[in-house]
Amino acid sequence: MKTMVVGVDAGATTTRCVVATAEGAVLGRGVAGGANRNSSGGEVAAALAAALTSALGAVDRSEVRPDTS
Repeated sequence: MKTMVVGVDAGATTTRCVVATAEGAVLGRGVAGGANRNSSGGEVAAALAAALTSALGAVDRSEVRPDTS
């Protein structure tokens, strides 16, 4: 199993998400509507979930586990 990291830019009009290995190889990218609670007026959780789900599209989900250390 490889270590993966998630980066999120939750902006007012667009939310961008990237999933990468710890070494920096990008595994997937996702985009959704705004997720900035103060300025987007949208559903924050829904936008974050949509961007992350899209970014994880090409990732083997059996390898995705939270780091509990």
